[in-house]
Amino acid sequence: MKRRLPLPIGNGAVTLDEARRVVEAGAVDGIECPCCGRLAKVYRRKLHREMAIFLCLLVRRAGPERAWVHVRDVLKGTRTAQKASTDGAYLVHWSLIEAKPGEHSAGMYRPTAMGASFVEGGLKVSSHVHLFNNEPVGFSETLVSIRDALGSKFDYDELMRGWADES
Repeated sequence: MKRRLPLPIGNGAVTLDEARRVVEAGAVDGIECPCCGRLAKVYRRKLHREMAIFLCLLVRRAGPERAWVHVRDVLKGTRTAQKASTDGAYLVHWSLIEAKPGEHSAGMYRPTAMGASFVEGGLKVSSHVHLFNNEPVGFSETLVSIRDALGSKFDYDELMRGWADES
């Protein structure tokens, strides 16, 4: 819920630094920015099952050389594609994938070494990232494995089998 700022704005009564401090203090619950009037809020985003599926598929498609893969090719031609989502791009906030830099590389991603290790079961990551203005400002203390993120209704071993099973 948006909270109104009880300060006079626009007549020089509040400095930018003061406005910034007010926004930072109210961003967890959400507050109207005194400069632009938009909602300023910290969002808590979960590493959910569909994101975990996306990451597993990306790791498989990218191979050991961690090649760049377009998002549409990650999901293409797999039985699990309908279970995955384009929320996979949020995995950059956990440093599990990276976006290809450059003007003509939109939609191109590759798993990081950390992302591959997470998929292989070698490490756990925070279950949630806290985002402000689409930038990470914190992480939950709760850690999850790839199997935790996929949930009990999803077969990790089936997902990780060779591509021949997917065709």
